[in-house]
Amino acid sequence: MRGRQSLGQALAAPQAAPGVLLPLSRDRTPPRLYVAASGHGDVLRLQGLARALEGQFSLCMLQPPPGKPTVQMDHLAALYADAIASEAQGPAWLAGFSVGGVSALATACEMQRRGQPLQGLALLDSIHPDALIGGGGSWRAAGWLVKKLHVQDLSMNGRRLGAMFADPGLVAQVMALRGHRCQAFEGQVLLVKSAGLARWGRVLFRGWERLLGAHLKSCVVRGMHGSMFDSEHVLELARSLVAAAAMPAWGAVRSQAITRAPEPAASGAAAALGPPLAAADEAPGAHSPA
Repeated sequence: MRGRQSLGQALAAPQAAPGVLLPLSRDRTPPRLYVAASGHGDVLRLQGLARALEGQFSLCMLQPPPGKPTVQMDHLAALYADAIASEAQGPAWLAGFSVGGVSALATACEMQRRGQPLQGLALLDSIHPDALIGGGGSWRAAGWLVKKLHVQDLSMNGRRLGAMFADPGLVAQVMALRGHRCQAFEGQVLLVKSAGLARWGRVLFRGWERLLGAHLKSCVVRGMHGSMFDSEHVLELARSLVAAAAMPAWGAVRSQAITRAPEPAASGAAAALGPPLAAADEAPGAHSPA
């Protein structure tokens, strides 16, 4: 009888859809950090981050189902929440890079609705979808221009433009932005801005400040949108995440920027990190709605 109950519980437990969850860390014992990728081309970037976080986090990548998926944001969030629930043990953090930050936020809200535990959320250079520059409409227009101007072989952020705009995981998430309205996550949120985009913060990121208010904190790391994962910058990015995880009440003090992380364990690669840059603009939540 007990064996039947255990089998029934196992069958009823959420399962990760094939290809959605990719473990990238060698050591699976530290707390989990799930990172929603911008598409299907982020494996190398996130492998570098996993190495930088060795001993601090066990990193798993979340990505849209392989192939040419057509998904809505709430469906993708449910897939990601199922993937996390299928294996999460103990404390877990969630992050998202670029447009993956929107997917990560939707997943955090879905997990909150389900009662799944989540320690915090990090948006890694994620532009708010309603931003004047970089939103879903701008992306679709840029893809059309790349084809019309025959510049597919040019590179941006370490990727060929043709490959970037043909990435089915990236295209699926951008298309899922159509009609999607971001919901506030009632938990800790860290916005990590690359130095390259931070100078445009009022245009690109202000929507997060309006939406998340006192729950949001921000910091700036060196590099551009994609190069913050490069070997010369990734340790600084890792240090910012370690710092956030060590501050259980960071969302309660909205005027204090994360300017220095606590020292990581000496065995981890992140121990070699210097402090991240100070926040480049006003404290999150300090603006009045426009």
